[in-house]
Amino acid sequence: MDLKLQNKTAFVSASTAGIGFAVALELTREGARVFVNGRTHRVHDAIVRIRHEVNTAEIDGIDEDLGAAAGSENVVRCLPDILVNNLGIFQAKPFLFARSRRDHRSRCSGRWWSSTGSAISKSKRFNL
Repeated sequence: MDLKLQNKTAFVSASTAGIGFAVALELTREGARVFVNGRTHRVHDAIVRIRHEVNTAEIDGIDEDLGAAAGSENVVRCLPDILVNNLGIFQAKPFLFARSRRDHRSRCSGRWWSSTGSAISKSKRFNL
């Protein structure tokens, strides 16, 4: 499939494994210049794996925490045409216990958490 991504720049957060890696790999196959991201040496490993799969890959990495100012500034510097946000909660928690202020950052997601948590609580109360 040709998505006409040649001469486009893509940034994929949390892309050293799993879904993020698969997205970065496919964008590279489609001809985009891709920046992979992670917080550890796994960024280098992901770059090597993608280059092994796609010989002509234009790929680079940003191995920084995007929750920190420096990491966010580096994303802005790469000026992506395509931005794929694959960030999520780092530690698995039961849903009803993951509702702290730290676990959701925007008012929109906060409203979602509140309404979803409320619905689950009500359904448990009525054994639904």
